[in-house]
Amino acid sequence: MDESNDESFSDSQLSPEQMKKITTTSLQLFEAFGETLVPSLIKAAEEYSLGSGLYFIALIDLSDSTVVASKTETHQNEEWINEFAKPTRRALSNKSTGIYLKTIGDGSLFLFRKFNDIIEWQNNVNTLCKEYNQKITAEGRPDFYQYHNKIIVHLGEVLIDLEKKDAGSFALDICFKIEKKFGKTDLGITEPVRQVILPDINSGKFEITKNEEDYALEGTDIRIPLWKLHVKNIV
Repeated sequence: MDESNDESFSDSQLSPEQMKKITTTSLQLFEAFGETLVPSLIKAAEEYSLGSGLYFIALIDLSDSTVVASKTETHQNEEWINEFAKPTRRALSNKSTGIYLKTIGDGSLFLFRKFNDIIEWQNNVNTLCKEYNQKITAEGRPDFYQYHNKIIVHLGEVLIDLEKKDAGSFALDICFKIEKKFGKTDLGITEPVRQVILPDINSGKFEITKNEEDYALEGTDIRIPLWKLHVKNIV
């Protein structure tokens, strides 16, 4: 990594107070979900003994779904989207810390404890999608049926109250709001994620480039830098 990149990193770092605002939340349910995500969080917490804490939150989004919707019948498009959710879950290895939460529209949400598990999961998803795309080509179906995806990763607090059967996270909300700021096959990360994986960036394991747009945190003057991550050495 060259020195110019190091300078850009230091310029973009957030203060501890800003990081706290980004990662801290309450049990308030945010508009992006209504009550739809709470049962999924509670179910995951009970099944995997999860508690409140910091998690890597990964949103995997199916690219070009609007294109397919414009060229197919509604039931065909829905079937295509629903089928995509299956390999995203199958891609979790037995040793992975990843936990599937819920599919909302053409995107699925996962929680991870380790960032490297996200990289492994992404590789597995892409392998399964490649196999599917080869099948589509062999069957002579149009290219727009192929599966391509982008993954958005944020680090934030998830609060779970099993006694009250309540849960919530502003961090989950952020993933959906920044998704459109990334391209078709990007692996996008937020500044809190970058700061956690900085040793791997400095070692050359990962490379990152600054995204063209930041994310403005509502109700504050804080802008969260966004980055595109590129894996040099597969883990």
